[in-house]
Amino acid sequence: MDRHFTCRRRGRHRAALVLALAAILGAGGTAIPAVAAGSSADPLVLPAAARFVPRATQILNAGETGFLVSQEDDDRLRWIDYASGSATVLT
Repeated sequence: MDRHFTCRRRGRHRAALVLALAAILGAGGTAIPAVAAGSSADPLVLPAAARFVPRATQILNAGETGFLVSQEDDDRLRWIDYASGSATVLT
């Protein structure tokens, strides 16, 4: 009997959550100001979102003093020195 009561309570909580989200989204849609069609406002530019996955790095070659790598979304190659760990961008 206790289990039946818990399931019924969860159903009510879910229904209340859905109704609350619908009310928030409904109010948010009407609260956005409209821009006149003939206005000369600058276009809205949003910054890029934060990246949650690090860039893919590929080791292209390795030598006695370091190794050559390339990274995703970057056309430059980097030489990483074993001794210091410093990266030198190759042109």
